Amino acid sequence: MKAIREDARTIVLYDGVDETGRLTFRSRFSSKADITDAEKQVFSIEPANIWRTAYSVKKGEKTVLSFHRKWNGNSLVKTFFDTNNQEYTFKHQGFLKSKYLLLDKDLRKMIEVKPEFNWRKFSYSFNVEVSDSMKRREQHQLLAILAVYLCKEFISRQASHGAMAGS
Repeated sequence: MKAIREDARTIVLYDGVDETGRLTFRSRFSSKADITDAEKQVFSIEPANIWRTAYSVKKGEKTVLSFHRKWNGNSLVKTFFDTNNQEYTFKHQGFLKSKYLLLDKDLRKMIEVKPEFNWRKFSYSFNVEVSDSMKRREQHQLLAILAVYLCKEFISRQASHGAMAGS
């Protein structure tokens, strides 16, 4: 899978040539966003607390996912799907060759996101690998585009911390 930035607010996830998800930020520097899946269902990502460390992903009024950043930089992701609730950890790995992993509770790699920076366009695209085990789980495409969202937010947070350290 490949996630490609379409414009300043939109990232599109492709599986081959098929569009499987679309991530649209409400404004250029906002953490609020909407996810549209392949079936054209819309999920909204909104902060759940004043410190913007906890977020809810809702379909209409129903929360289907939540995630919150922990003190160590990792994010804990919880699903609230109809049939099966799961917990995952999203974490950064590496230094020069960074990648971001969504791990299940047994620390098995479910989704791997590798950002690629394009100097000519001055933007990121993302290679997304989804394990066979994850592909058998409910709403795996929603979790794949959420992993791209978390990766982008992690990179943005790191960049803003670097900018503040240089001031």
